[in-house]
Amino acid sequence: MRATYSPEDNKLRLYPSERLGAAEYKRFKTLGFRWAPRQELFVAPMWTPRRFDLLIEFCGEVEDEDTSLVQRSEDRAERFEGYSENRAADANAVHKAVDSITQHIPLGQPILVGHHSEKHARKDAERIENGMKKAVSMWETSKYWEYRAAGALHAAKYKERPDVRARRIKKLGAEMRKRERDVKASEANLNLWNSVDLSQEKAELIAGGLTYSYDFYCEIRDKKITPEEGKERAVKSEERGIKYAQRWIEHYQNRIVFETAMLNEQGAGDLLKPKARPKHPPICNYDGKITLAGMYGNAPQTLTMHHMSKAEYSAKPSDYRGCRYAADGSHRVRIALIGSGRGATYSPIFLTDSKVHDVPEAPELEPPKTPQPALEPREIYQPPERTVFDDMKDRLETGIEVVSAPGLFVTPHALAERMVDLVDIGKGSRVLEPSAGTGVIVKAISEKSADITAVEINPALVSSLIKMGVSGLHVYEGDFLDFESLKDFDAVIMNPPFANADDIKHILYALTCLKEGGRLVAICADGPRQNDKLKSLALESGGTWEKLPAGTFKEAGTNVNTALLTIYK
Repeated sequence: MRATYSPEDNKLRLYPSERLGAAEYKRFKTLGFRWAPRQELFVAPMWTPRRFDLLIEFCGEVEDEDTSLVQRSEDRAERFEGYSENRAADANAVHKAVDSITQHIPLGQPILVGHHSEKHARKDAERIENGMKKAVSMWETSKYWEYRAAGALHAAKYKERPDVRARRIKKLGAEMRKRERDVKASEANLNLWNSVDLSQEKAELIAGGLTYSYDFYCEIRDKKITPEEGKERAVKSEERGIKYAQRWIEHYQNRIVFETAMLNEQGAGDLLKPKARPKHPPICNYDGKITLAGMYGNAPQTLTMHHMSKAEYSAKPSDYRGCRYAADGSHRVRIALIGSGRGATYSPIFLTDSKVHDVPEAPELEPPKTPQPALEPREIYQPPERTVFDDMKDRLETGIEVVSAPGLFVTPHALAERMVDLVDIGKGSRVLEPSAGTGVIVKAISEKSADITAVEINPALVSSLIKMGVSGLHVYEGDFLDFESLKDFDAVIMNPPFANADDIKHILYALTCLKEGGRLVAICADGPRQNDKLKSLALESGGTWEKLPAGTFKEAGTNVNTALLTIYK
């Protein structure tokens, strides 16, 4: 086995040559070592004497780590990027599988039971939801590892910054001084135990007054152990504490030497120099009035000096006397609390038996500094663009709906776009879609920036239409034939229900909603009743009647013959 220590990150590492036994693994685990499978090593988060001793026991020595912090961070980031790419590939693969199920069902739209059995639709819903959960999970995992890769490099570069290194050195110095105080305290305790002839009473006083456990004090008090036995135990404890603290002190000294050498190599050794203390103006003693600088944002005060001897001033408690700046900042004067109770106030003091100074002149104002150029504006955070996985995640919050709509046959997208092109509509045109269904025709109309009114009888589909977020869309729930207030539309574009020749009733009623000069484009069944009542009406108005190819609605679950008609009013 091989053990290493890196002063850059203060971590101990064990490179095992073979699998550790259960007892050995438990010892390392108990002391905080964890297994890093990708690096094939054990790592401890920081140096401690017990961890160091364990490595010495197993390896004989602890070597210097031969890779730098940046190199390890780059290797780590490379591993994280590999994880991210793998999870992104998995997410895309799962998304394709979900997309193959929903290629005819737009994301966020309920699954319709019209051309499938209820059982089949529910099975599809379950497959879609499970696939979406897996895809979103893979995608989020990919993003997580992407952020971890960037964070690994950023953390390594941050630790190498001169200002960060200087603060680390100062913190190490503070920790070392703390350990030195522990050594001094233990040495003082040893002197206390060794400096007196121990009696029962003195042993109880020492054990109770020092920072030992209460149980140790009780053992001496209850005479379970003799004063000499108590002294022997306490001395051993203090000596162990001194040795433990000295090992920490030696460790801190070595780290400070290393970090200081690295800081000097970066040319930033001045960061360790103590900051210069601000120079205070002199304290002056003179009689008369003085304008004191305001405190806590208050305005300056002009006060008269209060006469007092040097002895009287010194007799004041230290909390009740001090110094204040003159308003011009040229000097300071003594102040003291005069009076008692609520009437007490701080006043400037003139010492009658001390040297009298001349009132300093106000310093000349420094010329105004050249204005500094404006800082470049900070880059404003821009959230990442939404992806299909974001849409999936939003959809999963509400779940996949299964809606029974047996009379609905969804219009193919290409046919819906063609129907819209047959009508001369533009921005501001009022267009009616009286059998909106899943919103395929509504979406095609929205590309013309028209004002759209949609009617749908199925509540679930109404909710889906609203969630589409189409600009200028007004959705009404109910049977289109029951609405009497829908009038004066520039155009009607519709795919009405076909059962029981309902398409005839819907198309004739839709004509009443058009204004003079308006145009209606509709799909209807190509049957004898439709040819008798609708074909002639279309041709007489100057419109068209076009038989659609067989199988136009095959994907929607029906092979009924259909026609596309246009009627002018």
